[in-house]
Amino acid sequence: MAYRNHEDQLACQRRGYRRHRKQRIKKNCKRIVALRAKITKFKMGLLCFHCGFSFKKHPYCCDFHNPDESRDHTRISNMIRDGHASERIFYEILQCIPLCSNCHRIAHHS
Repeated sequence: MAYRNHEDQLACQRRGYRRHRKQRIKKNCKRIVALRAKITKFKMGLLCFHCGFSFKKHPYCCDFHNPDESRDHTRISNMIRDGHASERIFYEILQCIPLCSNCHRIAHHS
């Protein structure tokens, strides 16, 4: 549908969102839960790059550290929350190195 101006288009989108707000929120929550489960399963197969700690039993101890300080990057958790595609999130994860929480803090401190 063609709109005369940008304001009409935005107003139509707002009306559509208000009409289907509960369904959209429910769908987004399901997508986020599924994506977090997928990332947790991925973490379970990783080891800490520095100390070799296995995240199999404790995947929540895995932090993704971006060694390239010059490259602008987004936090993985923010990407999940903001609705980025899973391919984009995993691309960003593959640019990082897995570190346990302790090694990650040491890496940022030194």
